[in-house]
Amino acid sequence: MRALTEAIISLFDLAEAEGRLLQRRLLQTLVVALLMLMATLMAMGAAILFMAALYQFLITFWQPFLTLIAVGSACLLLAGVLLWSARYVHTRNRNKPV
Repeated sequence: MRALTEAIISLFDLAEAEGRLLQRRLLQTLVVALLMLMATLMAMGAAILFMAALYQFLITFWQPFLTLIAVGSACLLLAGVLLWSARYVHTRNRNKPV
């Protein structure tokens, strides 16, 4: 009977330790996810400001419709590069053995 009691106590001690580890890892993951979200928002803001600056620069030399075409093309090119890199990272990680 004593061995069974010690085994059950050891099982609960192990569960408690694993729970603490899970809690710590979950908190670390949450912090990393929030930092990545903030970095993404900052990058989007920087891209918007860059495109606005490009528009303001080009409007002094070109007509407005040509400037809009150039800035729109730059945005499409940037979006294409981002989508391609996301797809590349996704397929690279999917084919990686675990």
